[in-house]
Amino acid sequence: MACDGEESVAEHEWTVLSNRERDLFLRLMDSQPQPSTTLAEAAENYQKQRSGCAGLLTNSMS
Repeated sequence: MACDGEESVAEHEWTVLSNRERDLFLRLMDSQPQPSTTLAEAAENYQKQRSGCAGLLTNSMS
């Protein structure tokens, strides 16, 4: 008997790619574009907020 996850995957359709399509897909998966300025700033702000919250959680548990 297969696990629920395996059954779920087995129920989905497969897409067969040509060699050209496969190569393009893999090339796109390997390429990592630089984040936009807006995204980089948002990530920096998020990290600052998280680091500030960590101190609050530590202090409140003492």
